[in-house]
Amino acid sequence: VGSTGNTITYTLSVENNGQLDDTYQLSTNWNNWDTRIYNHNGSYEISQIFVERGTTENIVVEVTIPWYCGNGYWDIVLINAISLSNNNITSYAMIFTECGTVANIDTGVYYTTIQQAVDEANAGNTIFVKNGTYYENVLIWKPLTLIGENRNTTIIDGGGSGTVVNITASLVNISGFTITNSGNSWQRSGIRMNWGVSNCSITGNTVTNNDCGIYLSFSSSNTIANNTVTNNDCGICLYYYSSSNTIANNTVTNNYYGIRLSSSSSNTVANNTVTNNYYGIRLSSSSSNTVANN
Repeated sequence: VGSTGNTITYTLSVENNGQLDDTYQLSTNWNNWDTRIYNHNGSYEISQIFVERGTTENIVVEVTIPWYCGNGYWDIVLINAISLSNNNITSYAMIFTECGTVANIDTGVYYTTIQQAVDEANAGNTIFVKNGTYYENVLIWKPLTLIGENRNTTIIDGGGSGTVVNITASLVNISGFTITNSGNSWQRSGIRMNWGVSNCSITGNTVTNNDCGIYLSFSSSNTIANNTVTNNDCGICLYYYSSSNTIANNTVTNNYYGIRLSSSSSNTVANNTVTNNYYGIRLSSSSSNTVANN
């Protein structure tokens, strides 16, 4: 898997099991993407290769992914090696190359889904997601940073079921996405953090058309800032002993509950724009919270 404009390199072997030294004609078939065959170290392009009897020689195949390709586009190339001494002796290899638009910045590996990138990341890695719509329900179960290319055009769509982005680890950072289309039953959320999640940062996202936009329960010391949260049943919801969280500088509009705290204490709700909600900011069974300059 590679990204648009990348050249992916493969190493293949041509084996001569015959009794005589031989030269093999090399060719490519089926491919739509630019594919070239080089000598063993990739220093020059070749169309034939000489192989002594009982030995193998390596060739390098380079496939370039076109700039126009979107996530999940793919190409297959058939590499043929035909003996010049006996054209009945033919060997071949098929190479499958796929375009991925999700990159682990630390490892340089590309993926076609966010979930696969999360699953294969090391703790603390940064995952960059290019523009596009990703129809996924993403589970983030390790500390990492997830960055979208553009909050308006990098979209995670839950397909109308479940929670779109479910965070079960501390030290997770998410920015630069539109997160939308969760399931419509209670606690199905655009972004959900629960059961001891702490020190996460959710900043600069658009969270829209979910049951709960951003939902926290039993979670503390998280920052929810500079997001646009709109057209959810509950915009930003803190439930069940979520404490010491900062909810700041968000735009929260056209939800039933704009910002709701229930059984949650010692949180800061400040400098948010909260308009056109049925309930703007509502607290119940919550104490020692700071609500200021909204």
